[in-house]
Amino acid sequence: ILFFHNTLPEYRLEWFKELSKIAEVMFVFTNEKLNKKIYGFDTSFGSSTGLKCVFLAEGKQGMEQLDCILNNVGSYDYVELPPLDSLREVICGGKIVIACKKNNVKIAYFWEKWEAPRKRQPIKRRIKNLILRIVPKMIYRYADIFFAVGQKSKEYFILNGVEEERIVIIPDASETPPCSYEDIRNKYGISKDKKIIMYLGRMIPQKGVQHLIMAFHMLPCEIREACHLLVAGEGNDKAACEKLAVSLNISNITFAGAVEPKIRGNYFAQCDIFVYPVSYYKGRVDVWGLTLNEAVQHRKIIIATDAVGSAYELIEDGTNGFRIEPENALALKEALEKAMQPRIKESAEVKDDELMKVYNPQVMAERYITAIGYYY
Repeated sequence: ILFFHNTLPEYRLEWFKELSKIAEVMFVFTNEKLNKKIYGFDTSFGSSTGLKCVFLAEGKQGMEQLDCILNNVGSYDYVELPPLDSLREVICGGKIVIACKKNNVKIAYFWEKWEAPRKRQPIKRRIKNLILRIVPKMIYRYADIFFAVGQKSKEYFILNGVEEERIVIIPDASETPPCSYEDIRNKYGISKDKKIIMYLGRMIPQKGVQHLIMAFHMLPCEIREACHLLVAGEGNDKAACEKLAVSLNISNITFAGAVEPKIRGNYFAQCDIFVYPVSYYKGRVDVWGLTLNEAVQHRKIIIATDAVGSAYELIEDGTNGFRIEPENALALKEALEKAMQPRIKESAEVKDDELMKVYNPQVMAERYITAIGYYY
């Protein structure tokens, strides 16, 4: 398999490693700067990754590298297109399709894309979504197999003319890596008798953290005082969130700042409830939301909104958490109250254990390889 992807974020590393265990895979990363730009962290690309990989240079040099790689494309059984969500990847995708068709090589396409309801999209977003429907489709329509990660991305492919029989759903997965134990309560001065409600992710308006802060403030006094809100992450919305917490006179809240990906398991392991309050800010959605997978890995109660792709797959309402309307602080407050019920903790642990049998990098890799083997 010749596997193109835009970047190598830490959360994809285990899936890529599992793929490499059961097939010969050469990874080509087309836009590595994206990793630093979006997530703010560099990934170590030393031999410890265990991957056979190439990182394309920028500009003309990168295109020349790509041409050299594609000169040998006939030696592969399958080629995975990169996510076609930028001009660079569209150009790469076009070159890949031409080379594959010339050499009669099968093409796969993995994409998590879906859209917010049309009424929640401003004109600018509608135009961008239209471009993302038309331009990439000119390339991905040549794929032999399409990989969706859930009902939302499958619906997107079907609405854009892909035959259902060419779509295979594979479980999107991410797990926190093992790390040395650090007492989070001790680090931030959180009393052992308080439940930790946690958000961990980028601090940008789309993530809806201000709605979480407002919902926390709306909790009945006796519930709010029995909890501590831990907000972990950096971004341009952090200052506004801190200001909001001060204006609401919330004392039992901690803004932890950026958390190194390699130690995030400590945070998931020691919280009680994980909240991912993503909004439809500027008509966007979170196409999957792998932090929900990581909360499930640690058997936590999870709350997320309809703007999160994984919420449709990982949340069984009332069993291991709650899926709510975006930008609705009252609905989030009510979900937090329900999440405090003792029975939810037990049922969440059971359901999360069931989910982890499917939503893990091993199964994700196995289903990917099985599918391309069938179509090959």
